[in-house]
Amino acid sequence: MAIAVAFVWAPALPALYAQTTSVEIDTIRTSIRPQLELRVPSGEVRQDTTIPVGESRFNVNSVFDLYTGSISGEIRGFRSIGDVTPYLAVGLQLDAEPPLTADVTDGVAGLAADETIERDRFAGTGLRWELVPGAVVLSTEVREKLFLSGETERNTVDLTPEVAWEIEDIRPILPQRTPETVGGLLQVAFTQRTSLDAGSAVDLRWRVSAVLNHRPADMWRWEHRLTATTPLVVWDRERSQPLGLGGFDSVRGVDAGSVPGRRAIVLGNTLSRALGPGAPADGNGVQRVRFHSLRAIAVGDVAMLQNDWSLVDVPRVIAGAGLGLASTVSAPGSIHLDVRAYAALPAERSPMPILYLRTSLFALSEGG
Repeated sequence: MAIAVAFVWAPALPALYAQTTSVEIDTIRTSIRPQLELRVPSGEVRQDTTIPVGESRFNVNSVFDLYTGSISGEIRGFRSIGDVTPYLAVGLQLDAEPPLTADVTDGVAGLAADETIERDRFAGTGLRWELVPGAVVLSTEVREKLFLSGETERNTVDLTPEVAWEIEDIRPILPQRTPETVGGLLQVAFTQRTSLDAGSAVDLRWRVSAVLNHRPADMWRWEHRLTATTPLVVWDRERSQPLGLGGFDSVRGVDAGSVPGRRAIVLGNTLSRALGPGAPADGNGVQRVRFHSLRAIAVGDVAMLQNDWSLVDVPRVIAGAGLGLASTVSAPGSIHLDVRAYAALPAERSPMPILYLRTSLFALSEGG
């Protein structure tokens, strides 16, 4: 079995980039998975590790925010049984803002009036059933949130089942040694949220996500992203949570999560052109560190959103665009480092641009 390891240092890395891509072409199997991320300016440090144990595998990931001091962790266990892959998951998140200090009164440690703590823990289960075409993913999650602020305490428990259908055909670009892929991914999901502490349903949401990577010419690569989400039914408007648009996973050039919306459609484009030849795929033949596959990048994203419950609300449009460069560094032992850096500005105004940097360490290994 092929084993491939990846390392990512990425400010504002999008979720679609962060996903695992594992495909097989002839005797080459590639797996690109971020193992460590640093997101600037959000200050998040992310770790992601997959551990195979016999016929099972465990995914362990954690996130630490350098600015707020929040920390979270999650463990998922998978085991494939024919075309069905069930899983179990547990996780915990702890937020403390501003940093905690002991306020001792009558020998009891408490919180100052302007301090808050939020604890978020969950357990979930689900399965992925491979079909032709695509796959059906069923999941259920129970999430408990505890919020403390001064003398105020609030506890909520939510149950969130989801059913999704997805189809994937993503292939690595060979013979170049870059983490570039061609093909597409489409997922349609329905998510229903119920508040167990209130004893009532909150909302039912629909979401579609799509990615298409293709090469319109030999030296060019174009990636399209489409994300659309809307509430189909809302039973409890007070508990129904809005979206937060902006950032690397929606509109680049706009501050992450700064634009609220109840429903939204986001279209993203990344166009790159090679400025020089690539490199052969046999990394074991590399005798020294070398730079190759220099590429120019242009990005452009646009989103149309509504933040009102009424469908007749006039949609708001936000957009952003930017330019940058990318290159790959290869070293002996079939180890390759891809680096992307660019700056993006919003269309509505022109403050200082937001700088994005993503580096990923990956390997292509032979397998069957």
